Amino acid sequence: MALRSMTGFGRAHGMARGFEITVEVRSVNHKGLDVKVSAPSWLANLETRMLQTIRGWINRGRVNVRLDVTLASRSDVTDNTFSLFNNNIARAYIRHLDQLRADLSIVEPIRLDHILSLPNVFQTPDQVADPDDLWPVIQERCEDALKALTAERDREGEVLTRDFDKRLKLLSQHIDANEAAVPRSKDHFYNRLKERLEESLTRYGLGDIPEERLLQEVILHSERCDITEEIIRARAHVQVLQKLLLHHDPQEDGSVGKKMDFYFQELIRETNTMGSKSQSADIASSVVEMRSEIDRMREQVLNVE
Repeated sequence: MALRSMTGFGRAHGMARGFEITVEVRSVNHKGLDVKVSAPSWLANLETRMLQTIRGWINRGRVNVRLDVTLASRSDVTDNTFSLFNNNIARAYIRHLDQLRADLSIVEPIRLDHILSLPNVFQTPDQVADPDDLWPVIQERCEDALKALTAERDREGEVLTRDFDKRLKLLSQHIDANEAAVPRSKDHFYNRLKERLEESLTRYGLGDIPEERLLQEVILHSERCDITEEIIRARAHVQVLQKLLLHHDPQEDGSVGKKMDFYFQELIRETNTMGSKSQSADIASSVVEMRSEIDRMREQVLNVE
C-alpha cells in the first residue's frame, strides 16, 4: 500500500442513552506517538481506554482527541431515558418551603426562580449516567472518527507517494549519469595532463613525455576520484526506498517514515562523498541537483507515519 501521512482530521457523532456523543481526532507530524485526550471530568476514567483504542490505529504523530458528551435536547430524548429536571426534589423543596412560609408567616409567594436555583433540581450528566454504560458507544464513535482520520491520512499519503516516486526516479537518473561520466572524467584528466606536460616539455626542451609516468599519474588520480562504491551504495539506497513506497504494511512495518529518513541521510552522505572525490564538472553539477532533491524528500518524509 501507499504511504500514510501523519496529518488528518476525523469526526464522528451519535446518540446514546439520552446523550449526544461527539469525538474529534486531529493529528500532525511528530517524531513518535503523542496522544492527548480531552474529555469531560466525569468521564476521566475512560481516557485510558480511549488511548488504547487510538494506539491500535496510529503508530506515529501528535494526536489530539476531543470527546464531548452532552445531554440531548428534550425532543431527542424519550421520557423513560432520564429526567433533566428532578421533579421529586423540586416537589420536596416546595413542600418544605410552604411549611417554612406558614411557620414564619411569610407573605411572599414561592417563585419558580427560587426552586430552579436550589441544589440538584437540575441533574448533571454524571448523576444520570454511568461512564461504563456509555463506553461501548463512545468506543464506536472513537473508531468511526479514527476511520475518517485514517482515510484522510491515506489520501495525503498517496500524494506523498507519487511525489517521492517521481523524485527517486530522478535521483536514479542522476546516479546513472554519474556512473557514465566516470570514464569520461578519466579520459578528460588523461588528455588534460598530457597536454600540460607536452607544453612544459616543449617549453624547456626536455624531450618526449614518459608514457609510463603519465599512466601512473592517471591511475593515482582514478583511485583518488573513484566513486564506484558510492554509486553502488546510493543505487541500493534508492531501491530500498522505492520498495518502502509501495510494499509495506503500516501495522507490521511500524514507522516507515523513520526508515525512509535513515536512507535519505545515507544518500546525503554518499552524494557528498561523490562531490568531494570527483573533479568532473558534470558530476559536480549532478551532485548539486541530487542534494536538492534529497533535501526536498527529507522535508516531506517528516510527515510520513
